[in-house]
Amino acid sequence: MDKNDVYKKAGLGGQVGFGKRPVVVVIDFQKAFSSDDSDSGADMSDACRSTRVLTDAAREKNIKVVYTRVVYKENGMDLGVWAEKCPSLRIITKDSFGSEWDEVLDIREEDLIIEKHWPSAFFGTHLAPILNAMQIDTAILCGCTVGGCVYATAVDACSHGFRTIVPKECVSDRTKETYDMFLWNMNQKYADVMALNDVISIIGDMKPLRYDFLKD
Repeated sequence: MDKNDVYKKAGLGGQVGFGKRPVVVVIDFQKAFSSDDSDSGADMSDACRSTRVLTDAAREKNIKVVYTRVVYKENGMDLGVWAEKCPSLRIITKDSFGSEWDEVLDIREEDLIIEKHWPSAFFGTHLAPILNAMQIDTAILCGCTVGGCVYATAVDACSHGFRTIVPKECVSDRTKETYDMFLWNMNQKYADVMALNDVISIIGDMKPLRYDFLKD
């Protein structure tokens, strides 16, 4: 049997679908990873542009957008042993080229910005309680890398009870092999991997969201 048959026999590969209150989480589209001018990055411009299309559509329905990035202290004390595995992270400090957002993104004052130190957007951050306060039931994940921080965030989003959607055009990795393998596995276990146009179509049919505790 090929891998699809093996996983089907194991009862994997179901679909969670959309809920009624989504959020868009854009993970680490910063120049350390999204720019091929960075030694630790690659050209992720197509995925960044697709993410911009998605966030534009989300804003029309008052769907909130969250952006995460990794930024570390000069001495690396907030990076810890991860630096042993990924030493290139050491140079992503506050004022470095790698900490800069990809210029394609449209980051606004009303968006939530999270600086994280570990792969998942949830681990060690205030993301989960904020989403719970907004009564979010669906996390739409964009960003990089598919085999790293996007994957870790998808696992945690599922673990926190969020329906998890990954528009395949809005995520990227350094190699196609890694992109294909981790996206496939994500779709089998933790998230629905969908075409961007299908995600936008579903968003287009939604009524604009309201948040009772937020100021207009």
